[in-house]
Amino acid sequence: MSIRRLNELSNKVRELKRAENYGVVSEYVTGNQTSLYNDMTYYDKDGDFKFKNPWKDTSLPEHKREFLKYALTEIAKNKHPDWTPEIIKDKVEANDSDFFQVPLIRASAASKINADGWLGWLKSKLRPLISKDNGETFGERIKNTLKDV
Repeated sequence: MSIRRLNELSNKVRELKRAENYGVVSEYVTGNQTSLYNDMTYYDKDGDFKFKNPWKDTSLPEHKREFLKYALTEIAKNKHPDWTPEIIKDKVEANDSDFFQVPLIRASAASKINADGWLGWLKSKLRPLISKDNGETFGERIKNTLKDV
């Protein structure tokens, strides 16, 4: 992604935060940006994680619809550099399932902490240690629990 496109993305995120009153306290104390995006996604009937169609779905406020239009177009450009604006328009009009698929990667500890907070992440890591004994020694449970950290 070029510097120009990264700057443009940064500006779009800043505009979204401003429109959502996501201020300094939210940014540096709470630190959970997922609240900005939660209502932009859903699980379809097959359990697939999808973005809402901002060109057709009117349940989102206008500033989120504009942000999501930008984001989906950028995702499509990155995934399919050969797609023209006409192809993207056709995908949108057809409500193409793949176009609205959320591209997922395995979350790192940092992103899990950002989403759940330190305490939530720590509880998820310690839960196996305090659960019923499954035949492992306490040391083995600690090792297996912390291997992904």
